[in-house]
Amino acid sequence: MTPLITREFAIAFGDNDLKQMAHLFRRYIPMLYAISAFFACFIAVQADKVTIILGGNQFQEATLAVAIMAFYPIHQTYGQLSGSVFYATGQTGLYRNIGIVFMLIGLPATYFLIAPIDKMGLNTGATGLSIKMVVIQFIGVNVQLYFNSKILKLPFLRYLLHQVLSAGILLVIAYTSTLAINSFSGSGGNVVINFILTGFLYTLMVTVCTILLPQLFGIRRNDVSVIAMKIKTYLNMP
Repeated sequence: MTPLITREFAIAFGDNDLKQMAHLFRRYIPMLYAISAFFACFIAVQADKVTIILGGNQFQEATLAVAIMAFYPIHQTYGQLSGSVFYATGQTGLYRNIGIVFMLIGLPATYFLIAPIDKMGLNTGATGLSIKMVVIQFIGVNVQLYFNSKILKLPFLRYLLHQVLSAGILLVIAYTSTLAINSFSGSGGNVVINFILTGFLYTLMVTVCTILLPQLFGIRRNDVSVIAMKIKTYLNMP
């Protein structure tokens, strides 16, 4: 979606239409963030099963690192889409400077988290590296968002709050669906089947939550009505 949105931003900026740019930002950035968070939060909660399915039992110690890294794509997506504003408005110098600053911050942070204790490090291995990547990206992306909000005259805190609430609610739903399926299947159930059933329940619960609170997932209430009408029309097709 990034090239398409960048193109629309560039067209609007070429017409000196900041209102249209702000409309595009409001319309698509939170929605695409929520889509990324939908998958990431589920994978984070199901990290133990994902690790077993993809790597086997011998990789179970990597569960925490996998759970943390599951959040990386959320703000990677947000950063790419938010970065399209810099490209469209020609603010590439600012975009570069933000990237360089956080790259320089990341280097000593990586050493401190990975280096052995006797060399002034924490020796946290893959878990520490995943924490560093997610935290640095979260802060860096929101610095970009701050400047984008100034360019487009949008409320920065609203988008920051949306990130936290959206991911937080999805995490709660993912955890609830996991507990429900685990209590039903017990500890001896098949990992793959358990994963699929949990994913189905999670999707169902998120769908209900989206209907009740569409704003938390970056869409409007009339969008829900339009989607429902399209599904109804499709199901009634011969």
